[in-house]
Formats: sequence, C-alpha cells, structure tokens
Amino acid sequence: MIVFVLIFSFLLQGILSLYLPFDGNTFHIFSYNFVLIALIVLYPIFYKKRQVKWYYGVCIFYGFIYDLVYTNTLVIDSLLFFMIGLFVKTLYLKLADNVLNLFLIVFISNFVYDAVFYLLLVLFNDLSFYALDLVYRCVGSILLNFLYSFLLYKLVSKYKDKIKPSIYT
Repeated sequence: MIVFVLIFSFLLQGILSLYLPFDGNTFHIFSYNFVLIALIVLYPIFYKKRQVKWYYGVCIFYGFIYDLVYTNTLVIDSLLFFMIGLFVKTLYLKLADNVLNLFLIVFISNFVYDAVFYLLLVLFNDLSFYALDLVYRCVGSILLNFLYSFLLYKLVSKYKDKIKPSIYT
C-alpha cells in the first residue's frame, strides 16, 4: 500500500507537470506537490507500525529521487523532505489524526518547503526572488493539494484501521 501510493504520487506529479506547469510570474490555481503530500498522509501508517525511522529513510529516498527527476538540485530536496518529515512527526504528535488537521499540516508543510526551497535557490543560484512568487505558489496549491490529500486520507484510513501495531521496534 505504501509503495503503491508513493509511486502513484510520483508518477502523477510527473504526468501533471506536462499539463499544469508552474510559472513564477503568474497565478495558477493548480499548483501541487503530490510526493510531499503522500509522505505527509502516510506518516500515521509508519507511526502505527512503529517504523518512524523507516519513514525518515523513505523521506530521504524520495527526496533524492525527486531531486534527480524533477528539480536537478542534488541533495536539497532530500534534506528538505527529511526536514518536513521531522516537522510532520512533531505536528502529528501534537494534533489529532483527522482531515482538518491534515489540511493544516499539508498547508504548513507546503509553505515551509516552498519558502526554504526558494530561499536556497536565491542563495546558491543567484535567482531573482520576489515574495509574491511564494504567495502565488502557496495560495495556488491549496485547491489541488487539499483535494489530493483528502482522497489519499480516505484511501489510507481504510488501510490504517486494519493495521495492528507492531510489537517490534
């Protein structure tokens, strides 16, 4: 289930990037980051199986693959996905596992990811950056990211209810 969701999200991100590109100077209502959303939604499964260390490994691995395929910025997304994984763990421990809190976690995580990624690109690549670009990206990502996270939440919650907590850690 976990592998299927992550591979599906990774491929869906690639397919939609052909049809819904993001241009920093214009507002697009369909911005997205499906791989990050999949990692956020799948955290409770890793937690219930008591395999949080594996979750961090999956975050780093998919960040590395994401770097190679989509962004061509080696190691940056691996570190960002790991950082978001730590952040997601902290938020899930403080908040209840429901759809509204998931939306909050998705929004905050996407904002943190986009803000840190833009700032790193500005620092290392001498990229011109305007704060309005970040606002466009974050506001434009709300609709599609919330829809995808809701669908994944419903799919994963059925699977998560069948999992018995592991006694092995």
